[in-house]
Amino acid sequence: MKFTGGINVVGYNATASVSTFLVNKIQVVESTIGTISAFKLKLEFNTVSKFAVPALNSFLKTYAVPIPKNILGVFQLSNIFLKYNDGYIYAGATPTFLPPTPTAGPITEFGLAF
Repeated sequence: MKFTGGINVVGYNATASVSTFLVNKIQVVESTIGTISAFKLKLEFNTVSKFAVPALNSFLKTYAVPIPKNILGVFQLSNIFLKYNDGYIYAGATPTFLPPTPTAGPITEFGLAF
């Protein structure tokens, strides 16, 4: 099978998408219903796939996964991307570290402010 797809990131929402879903090779080892052509079977699967991929993409767009913008108040994410290719997921983001908030008073070695 040949599968290519990705995870589209729009703003801070991620949705999956499928670009290609094709059968590369079919081998018919045994059939109890008669002679089956592996080439014709492959052609049928790939034809159905060309019509099913757009319908699958419209279904997948309804499920958006939110990506957090601010992580624990320590840094903020921007330029987020996710990509699936050849069995691997590639992910990247630009973290921008946020300055610490001012405390009420001096912090001692025990972490207490007076």
